[in-house]
Amino acid sequence: MAAVKVLGAILVLSGSALFGFRICSADRDRLNLLRELIYALEQLQGELELRCAPFPDLFLSVSNRAQGKACGFLRDVTEKMKRLGEESFAEIWSRQVQRAFPALSEEERDELSRLGMTLGKMDLEAELRALAGCRAYLGLRLSDLQEQLPGRRRLILGLSAAAGLVTVILMI
Repeated sequence: MAAVKVLGAILVLSGSALFGFRICSADRDRLNLLRELIYALEQLQGELELRCAPFPDLFLSVSNRAQGKACGFLRDVTEKMKRLGEESFAEIWSRQVQRAFPALSEEERDELSRLGMTLGKMDLEAELRALAGCRAYLGLRLSDLQEQLPGRRRLILGLSAAAGLVTVILMI
């Protein structure tokens, strides 16, 4: 009987630790995603300034240099642009933002979606300002997350360990 209790305690502690690490991993993934998006938007802005090429060519070019989910996002947008006319670019962009970036906060996804309302509809300067503004916003969010992450990580891991210990104490 004692062996079963010890095994149960080990499983509960392992589960609570895994839960804490999983949450911390999600925070780290969001941090990396913000970095990828900022880099992709920076590349997009640079390409737009230099080449002023059509958006499908621009997105494809930048997707070849982008990393992670930002790369897939730009490729998906390029692919979906074949359906322009059936739906607007803003609708395509917004749908892909919602689908590709569930790890981002609602505000971050809204900011990216607003960018899609500007691209292709405004003059070059307005598009460049919109890209710069979106990059700046995401940069602020990245800075905030980087500042909060160490404390948040300690809190999450501490709480998950404490919850596991309390559960073990109640079991015994």
